[in-house]
Amino acid sequence: SLVRVCYCGEVNPAQARKCQKCNEDISDILPIPSEVDSGCRYQLSSIDSDYVYPLPEGSIIIGREHGMRECLIGKQYVSRIHAKLTVENGTAYIENLSNTNYTYVNNIRIPAGRTPLKAGDEVALGGIIVNGTRQEEAAYFIVGTV
Repeated sequence: SLVRVCYCGEVNPAQARKCQKCNEDISDILPIPSEVDSGCRYQLSSIDSDYVYPLPEGSIIIGREHGMRECLIGKQYVSRIHAKLTVENGTAYIENLSNTNYTYVNNIRIPAGRTPLKAGDEVALGGIIVNGTRQEEAAYFIVGTV
């Protein structure tokens, strides 16, 4: 079954047009598969905790014009097609798809191919932390479990 995940993190039925928790308009958010309870489930939370994105089992493309676009649209260092997130057999992976602004895990540029993620990892799309400062046009998330 499909669900719509609001910016506040609330999981709503696919047919919902307003969030059941915060009453925000969610009609422009594409429904995603609801997660089947099969052990560990993952989510990405923005550094400021204003945005939470549950990772569905399987793969999803994220970027300014794909998954998570409602959070990434204003981030110019994030590519339209930036990364691929995969949850497979209880493990989360990320793969860089951008040729200009890369993907980083814990401030290290990830190599080609899939990189495993674990709870507490910081994922950066399009930027790194320099002298303790994050780049404003990049996007930063913490991997969590639910």
